[in-house]
Amino acid sequence: MHFDIGVVIDSSDSIGLKNFKVIKKNLKAMVDLIDVSPTETRIGIIEFGRDAKMITTFAHSQSKGMLIWSANDNLCCVQAFIVLKF
Repeated sequence: MHFDIGVVIDSSDSIGLKNFKVIKKNLKAMVDLIDVSPTETRIGIIEFGRDAKMITTFAHSQSKGMLIWSANDNLCCVQAFIVLKF
């Protein structure tokens, strides 16, 4: 069965760095449990803090590795006006 899952992640400073790391860890755990592929389940990720940012879309050629890489490389937490990349 095919599913599209949209994930919206708050990366504003109200979340805090510690909680943001927990969010990323849980996102990875969720992706690990799902059969991610263009023909099965696709996941779109939007991050918002001061502005919204598309991390992945349903149109991307998807795999678990690509989603985890995108989340690790592109999600960042805005804290005290400093952008922290993980």
